Amino acid sequence: MKSIALSALSATAGIALGVYLTEIVENYRKKKEMAAYADDPVYADDDAEEEEELYEEDDEDFITPNPTTVVPENSCAIFFINKSLKMRKGKISAQCGHASLGIFKKTAKVYPKVAAYWFDNKFDKVFFNINDQQQMEQYAQKALDAGYLFETIVDAGRTQIAAGSHTILVVGPIDKSNVAEFTKGLQQVTK
Repeated sequence: MKSIALSALSATAGIALGVYLTEIVENYRKKKEMAAYADDPVYADDDAEEEEELYEEDDEDFITPNPTTVVPENSCAIFFINKSLKMRKGKISAQCGHASLGIFKKTAKVYPKVAAYWFDNKFDKVFFNINDQQQMEQYAQKALDAGYLFETIVDAGRTQIAAGSHTILVVGPIDKSNVAEFTKGLQQVTK
């Protein structure tokens, strides 16, 4: 009878240990994967348009992240499109892709749980048109002042628009309930 109880206890302990170790390994893999995303340089090699993008990286936005807790399920990124450049839809899509990667990588460094959620589940995005580069810079400053991460995409000028043009500003992660206040006065782009 003792040997059956001992065997059952041993089996239960083995299963529990196996589950525990599996969870530890999975968490390690996720952290390692997120670190790999965060450590790679952001490349904006757009084969469709044969262009390279220049990225403005301001490490200050890594130093002062928003002190409020960011809940992954309630977070999104806000994309501001510089409509003064009159970019075609394909160009806008490519620039937004570069911006998505840039903000994802910054988020992975500062808010790894949010980045993991975005990667595994849903990366919500909200789009707004802004008038020009000056307004884009105002929103970048607003993001910095509020403690939000941001990424500005600057075009290399090999296709449609002049070199050095600020095409997209992306801000995030931001709680969805704060989007209306942050973008007050702007019209959301639908389709």
